[in-house]
Amino acid sequence: MRTGHGDFVMLARGSGAFLPVEVAVGIENDDTIEIRDGIQEGVLVASNAQFLLDPAASLSDTLGRAHDAETALALESKSMQ
Repeated sequence: MRTGHGDFVMLARGSGAFLPVEVAVGIENDDTIEIRDGIQEGVLVASNAQFLLDPAASLSDTLGRAHDAETALALESKSMQ
């Protein structure tokens, strides 16, 4: 999803939880967008915007918490290597 803060995907964290992750996009066509950087191949991401139907899941609130979550994600990613 494109915002005034960059391009993001919503990384599935399990139990219905999602984490916004900033990505670098590449080639786009009608139904696909190349993700060049920001997530590893094979991770699960939201493929539609239904999760935004929950008012508590507003993107601005989520992005406000993203800094702490990015730190946790980086630590998790390092432990998976």
